[in-house]
Amino acid sequence: MPLKLLGGALLALAGFSVGCLLTGRLERRRRLFEALITLVSVLSTRLRFGGENIADAVNFAAEESGIELSRLSDELPFEQEWQLAVKRLRLCSEDEALLGEFGSQLGKTDLDGQLSHLALYDSLFHKRLRDCEEELKSKARLYRALGFFAGTGAALIMI
Repeated sequence: MPLKLLGGALLALAGFSVGCLLTGRLERRRRLFEALITLVSVLSTRLRFGGENIADAVNFAAEESGIELSRLSDELPFEQEWQLAVKRLRLCSEDEALLGEFGSQLGKTDLDGQLSHLALYDSLFHKRLRDCEEELKSKARLYRALGFFAGTGAALIMI
């Protein structure tokens, strides 16, 4: 009997842990969009005043914003390097598509075009951040509670 209770408690804990894992994913996504907003701001300033190539400016902005992009080099065209770096981030498909579109136009127009592009994506990233925060508010407690109760339900069935 005590072994069944221990097993049941471990099942409830495992369910709660899965809920916490799902909540952590939501939090990671929110932090990503906060960092992307910082990246856009730093990149905008860097392009305006730096006069360097786009890969160096993006590398600097990524380091400043804390995004774990792999260093972009000049070995491949910038767009290909960017797409590879975005794939390594392992994001959901809609976020990967948004970041892919963002990087696909960097370095292709004059300074005013670049700044307009950055302003557009700054507003898109802000919208995604608001959506992430709302999703985190509404689903974080739900995931943890649902995980705990699913584990508890499985434990009751087992006992």
